[in-house]
Amino acid sequence: MSSRRPARPARYAHFSEREFNNRLNFATHISFCLAFNSGIWFFRLMKNADWSWAPWLTGIWLTILTVHGTYVYVIADYSEPTADS
Repeated sequence: MSSRRPARPARYAHFSEREFNNRLNFATHISFCLAFNSGIWFFRLMKNADWSWAPWLTGIWLTILTVHGTYVYVIADYSEPTADS
């Protein structure tokens, strides 16, 4: 048995490997952020806890998420390298 990487779905075939991986990592970051923060806010509300750090954590995490998304979708150069570089 040979191990091989699964093929990318056809709708993402036009992305470079690096661009696809960056977008997949960003989607994972969003998923983890949403799951973790919704858990914090759920227990904060259910326990009627005075967790003054929860809004700060959420705000900082959303700021980092915004920076990550800006890099992936705006700043990163995914063009193929040329022979000159």
